[in-house]
Amino acid sequence: MASTAASATGSASWFAASAAPLVGRISMDHAMLDVTEIPGVEAGDEVVILGTQGSETITAYEHADATGTIPWEVFTRIAARVRRIAV
Repeated sequence: MASTAASATGSASWFAASAAPLVGRISMDHAMLDVTEIPGVEAGDEVVILGTQGSETITAYEHADATGTIPWEVFTRIAARVRRIAV
């Protein structure tokens, strides 16, 4: 499993099976990722914050390590209005 905690500002997310670092801070339900180095990026492409995309996985443990907290806080800080998909 590749590490996705590559940004000095915190954690990253998987986009097109590549790690995209978080830029700045999360504001309400919005976040900005630096996709400059990822070819073929288009509006509407899937971004994985927690889970698997292709052969890469990002976990709450990785987000917690990158932000100096524990995985439970990562889960509990996701607002109730964010859609959940049970698998």
